[in-house]
Amino acid sequence: MKKKPIIASVIILLVFGALTIFLTIYTMDRLLGKDVDFYELIENNDPSSMKGKYVSLHVDGVLGNYAEMQHKINGIIPAGTDQYYVVWLDNDYVISLKVKSKDTINKLEELTDDTWDYIDEKRNDLPDGIVVKGTISTTNSKIEPFYKEALQKLGVLDSDSITKPYYLTIDITEDRTTAFLEVGFCLLMTLVGLIMLISNIKNRYN
Repeated sequence: MKKKPIIASVIILLVFGALTIFLTIYTMDRLLGKDVDFYELIENNDPSSMKGKYVSLHVDGVLGNYAEMQHKINGIIPAGTDQYYVVWLDNDYVISLKVKSKDTINKLEELTDDTWDYIDEKRNDLPDGIVVKGTISTTNSKIEPFYKEALQKLGVLDSDSITKPYYLTIDITEDRTTAFLEVGFCLLMTLVGLIMLISNIKNRYN
């Protein structure tokens, strides 16, 4: 009996086993629904150390959509389009928000109109806003030029600007359900590899 089926089974087992462990660790906060308030986190941490943190953020000030890019699951599989927004934070900083849900996009568009009405003194207060949950990442190198261009147009990069930028993105395109599906798929493939390995070993020695 040839050893190739056994080798193939071992490869599947090891690759997807490693992926299961990696994804479980990387998405642990999402899996547990364990989010941290963004403002509490930023108060006690340097922004550069916040990558990978799963946070909740109350969004009531939105300055507009500045870019869109094809959404890719795990950076590989194309699946729709991501929209990027400049969010005006309560601490007078701005941050990038990555969104895919049509409902959330519609709400952000409404918040954009309301925010500019507030800036133009057409309303007295910012809108009530929405709460979003997502994972913090550094701004994508392909997106960053568009982000900087938007900040430039908004005057955020002016030397006398009170508002300052965080070069971070809060990615709300992948939620708790997505994390379960990703880990579940890898776990399933790991079990398939294990079953194949046991079956091939039995066939070899029978």
